[in-house]
Amino acid sequence: MRKLMGVSGVAAVLAAVLAVPAIADDNDGRLRRPGSESAEATARSFFAAEVRADGTLVSGAGAVSSSRLSVGTYDVRFNKPKLHVRCYYTANVADRDAGTTPIGFTTIDARAGTNNGVFLRVFDAAGALLDAQFIVVAVCR
Repeated sequence: MRKLMGVSGVAAVLAAVLAVPAIADDNDGRLRRPGSESAEATARSFFAAEVRADGTLVSGAGAVSSSRLSVGTYDVRFNKPKLHVRCYYTANVADRDAGTTPIGFTTIDARAGTNNGVFLRVFDAAGALLDAQFIVVAVCR
């Protein structure tokens, strides 16, 4: 997922990811049919990070670091090798402490130079970069 959506959209994406057969590990295009995989092949893992506007990692599942690179631009790392080829990830502006969240959206992509990080940018409703708290979620196969 490259663009982010609201909480209901994130839930829909997670449900879809978990329901769709995974592409074979060697990426030959063949789909694994339900019931034809071993227990190991169907194992899924979940990673998450809650990051403050200043880049501080608040909490997470498998998150190892986060940093603010510049206004509205962040680097988040997980303890998952091959995050870019084995995971689906998304993020959303979210502040669980404030009770109100600024209106905005995020873009997320693989972080260049690493296989376990994401590059994330946060924008306000008008499209300007914004420092804001967010949550990143990755579902991996």
